[in-house]
Amino acid sequence: RDLVRSRGLGDVYKRQFRDNIVEFRERVEKIYSSENEQRGALRNELERLMELNRRITTETTNLTNALKGNSKVQGDWGEMILETILDNSNLIRGVHYDTQLNIKDEAGNNLRPDVVLYLPEGKRIVIDSKVSLTAYVAYTESATPEEASRAVKDHLRSVRAHVDELSGKCYQALLDRTRSESPDFVIMFVPNEPAFLAALQNDPSIWSDAYDKKVIVSSPTNLFALLKLVADLWKYNDQDKNTK
Repeated sequence: RDLVRSRGLGDVYKRQFRDNIVEFRERVEKIYSSENEQRGALRNELERLMELNRRITTETTNLTNALKGNSKVQGDWGEMILETILDNSNLIRGVHYDTQLNIKDEAGNNLRPDVVLYLPEGKRIVIDSKVSLTAYVAYTESATPEEASRAVKDHLRSVRAHVDELSGKCYQALLDRTRSESPDFVIMFVPNEPAFLAALQNDPSIWSDAYDKKVIVSSPTNLFALLKLVADLWKYNDQDKNTK
């Protein structure tokens, strides 16, 4: 009896052990299958991220190359930055400023400054974007001090040429043919802050020389502050009218 009982218990233990082995195998296979799915999902996500990174890198390179080699694209980019700053100010297009307003010079030629900014009492200021980027990019990518020196000189010549070009258009004199007492200067907007700072750091006289030619060279930060002042002028002007 003891032997039979012992054999019976042994069979039970064997069945339990076999069942445990089967259950363990099923759990292992389930975990392995789940891990495979997770690894596959992770691999797919990594592949998507790598593709996104490649696309962004390509687009950034294309943008950089376009800005470096195409003055038309540079000009469009500068106007876009200028309009973005205006859109984020408290000024209203058509009320406080207009873009691409047609102005005729003495010879009857059409001039289209990027922005005509309106001030209270009929005063107006021209803002024109001038991009000096090609030489500046060469300056930042210079491998030697000699290359950097040549590139920064080219950058300064480009900025000064833009100052002379804008000064020669005499926008304020043309505006004052119909409305007097506008500020006697135009704003030259440099849309790239580092390029603006590089010019002033390497030639501190460039700003004062431009001012003598009735051109104020402005970076995005400076222009945003100026637009805030103009918005405040309009607010005080409206309050004064309401008071009266």
